[in-house]
Amino acid sequence: MTGSEERLYGQSGARQLDRVATSRYGLGSGELMGRAGAAAFRVLRRRWPEAMSIMIVCGPGNNGGDGYVIGRLAHSSGLKTIIVAVAAPATDEALQARDQAEQAGVCIEQFSGGELPDADLLIDCILGTGMKRPPAGDIATTIEALNRLDRPVMAVDMPSGLEADSGAAPGKVVHAELTVTFIGLKLGLYTGRGPDVSGKIVYEGISVPEEVHQAVLPLARLITGKSVVASLPPRRKTIHKGESGQLLIVGGDAGMSGAVRLAGEAALRSGAGLVTVATRNAHAAVINSTRPELMCHGVEDEFGIESALEGKDCVVIGPGLGTGEWGRMLLNSVINSGLTLVIDADGLNMIADSQVSVPQSILTPHPGEAARLLGCDPDEI
Repeated sequence: MTGSEERLYGQSGARQLDRVATSRYGLGSGELMGRAGAAAFRVLRRRWPEAMSIMIVCGPGNNGGDGYVIGRLAHSSGLKTIIVAVAAPATDEALQARDQAEQAGVCIEQFSGGELPDADLLIDCILGTGMKRPPAGDIATTIEALNRLDRPVMAVDMPSGLEADSGAAPGKVVHAELTVTFIGLKLGLYTGRGPDVSGKIVYEGISVPEEVHQAVLPLARLITGKSVVASLPPRRKTIHKGESGQLLIVGGDAGMSGAVRLAGEAALRSGAGLVTVATRNAHAAVINSTRPELMCHGVEDEFGIESALEGKDCVVIGPGLGTGEWGRMLLNSVINSGLTLVIDADGLNMIADSQVSVPQSILTPHPGEAARLLGCDPDEI
């Protein structure tokens, strides 16, 4: 995976990438549109080689322009091709792409409400990353009609109705089987509703220089199994657990021992050396009998947690911790330990509720926990 495939951009970042490609490398919008359309056509032929007909829905912007390019190439290859225009082209590049499709003999219809033409494969080129407000009017009606057809859908750049920044879908949204996205991966494909409606994500760099991506700050980076493995240092064949770090995992209040046990197993599988679980006395023996590779430490008071913290390099706190007095006592002790911290689950909930000041730590919230920490709605995460 290249650097450009790890960086995640929003709507503004995607536009900046286009501008940098144009201003520094002379790649005009029309050239980028042509490359994007050609790449999308190659993807659809690889994914659906038996498709004999294609229906493309085009919006007014450059995402619609991509659709006209796809339609021209599909028609030239012998596919039965119909383009449905939701609105007239609103950019010079999209208008030129439409003219070229018409000149090539592509059938172009104006959407008039109701049902869309059927085809073996449906292509969504309505909005892309250009959504500024929830879909309304003909655009919303078109999205509904597209979703009613029982055919595979390929979205171009973004499923229409999905926000590139957050993955929120404040209105109607296209449900795609595959999304092909260009130049930079979009954060919204991986957050919010993105994973539910984007299907398989295919990245096409369309031969844009890597320097373009280095010039635009991403919103986030994509963490994959391969990228994690690549970041791990090599180990000697004779290395033992005492040379691979000592980790303490704190949690597992009454009825929640499974969470801290799973965290301990995950730590061992990911390569931590000596892993100790600090949990309720009643849980320690049970976990130790089922997972003998884990060290277990029963903790009921401050003296117990201070003993467990001795000699440790890092602490994970939160899985099954609960938010009662026992959990709060453990959280305060761990925060004051001065060790490197990973805070999860109920540890985050207590921080959000009490506004506890924590040292520089790694936080691993799900959207609900992140919303509580930031004081916002989960849909904004």
